[in-house]
Amino acid sequence: MPEQEIEVKGGIVVYELIGPEDGEVVVVTPGGRFSKDAGGIHELANALAEGGKRVLLWDRPNCGKSDIQVFGKSESHMRAEILGLMIKQLGIEQVIATGGSGGARDTIIFTMMWPELVRKLAVWSIVGGTYSTMKLAGVYVMDELGAVRSGGVEAVMRITSGAGSWADMVAKNPRNRDRMLAIGDREFERVMERWLDAFIPKPNEAIPGWPTGSSARSPARR
Repeated sequence: MPEQEIEVKGGIVVYELIGPEDGEVVVVTPGGRFSKDAGGIHELANALAEGGKRVLLWDRPNCGKSDIQVFGKSESHMRAEILGLMIKQLGIEQVIATGGSGGARDTIIFTMMWPELVRKLAVWSIVGGTYSTMKLAGVYVMDELGAVRSGGVEAVMRITSGAGSWADMVAKNPRNRDRMLAIGDREFERVMERWLDAFIPKPNEAIPGWPTGSSARSPARR
């Protein structure tokens, strides 16, 4: 099935469904800010489809061809909320949720926010510990904060490094340039500061931004 688009929370998400229509749905979420088209993702999806599963691949917001989205307590919280809303809009009752590295954080938080949508959870390459978590802040937030403070969102859109670059997001989806300009320098910086705080290790948080034992749901779902 070719790529499809769906609008969630005011942004377009690009996705694919691979495998038999009556198969149990498996969501595969890659790490970093990498696209569903990154090496190995389709190979995994095709192998699962051969085993009778129906695989949902998606370019998360701020990845690949999907629209940029900047909201929420952390980038993973934002993606978890969008994934849950997308699954509901697609009429899927339950999924096997899988993800690696950054996709593991997205998937774990998605499962905690939307437990009724998840039958099984499988994650790998999870980053933990103070040093590694602070390194993540450098990968996902610090360059963005430095850029927006020195040159606004125009400078952010020129970033070519990191786990999937902002320049690449604009190149793959020209609509993202207007979306970034609409967000504006001040709001982008404000959200990046909040996302940075989520990465600061805290004694009661095993997952950045999510207190251990928390049963809190997304603000949109309270």
